[in-house]
Amino acid sequence: MKKVLISIAAMLACVGMNAQFIAGGSLELSTESFEQKDADNENIFKISPLVGYQLNDKLIVGASATLGIERGFEYWPDYKQTTFSISPFAMYKLWNSDKISFYGKAAFTYYTSTEEHSKPMYNALGEPDGKKKESHKYSSFGLGLAPVLEFAMTDHLSLLSEFGYIGFDSYKDESSILSLSVSGALSFGLIYRF
Repeated sequence: MKKVLISIAAMLACVGMNAQFIAGGSLELSTESFEQKDADNENIFKISPLVGYQLNDKLIVGASATLGIERGFEYWPDYKQTTFSISPFAMYKLWNSDKISFYGKAAFTYYTSTEEHSKPMYNALGEPDGKKKESHKYSSFGLGLAPVLEFAMTDHLSLLSEFGYIGFDSYKDESSILSLSVSGALSFGLIYRF
């Protein structure tokens, strides 16, 4: 038993000696205007830090977290959504050239969200009678795949671009839903190798 533990410790030490620490992330700021006269703009702010280890020339493991705040919505000007997600991942290098690398990324994501807005109330005659504050909470788990493109700007600094997502998601609020998700979202971020 002692020999097995020593062998495992030696193997982990060798992997750790070749590992390279990675830190980075992305920032999203966006706004959208609506055509309705009384509708406010929708404003979105998201920050997504990322940390990981490059275990060898082909494999990166790590985790990212996202904190998002969204305000305003076409039908609810006082709408506010706060989100948090954490996502452990593994990226495997499928192809590379001098400055560009292409990875396949697999990730497990836990996501939680709280939405708040006011709903108009009406009396028995159908006339406006104030507003009622509503709040909805939900969470989800997901497992998915995404392509990632890395452009090395220097030996330490790289631009990452992730396009799309295909996977399974499980949503839970008042009911539970299991769904196949396909997304065409494009995101950019930076990573720094220490």
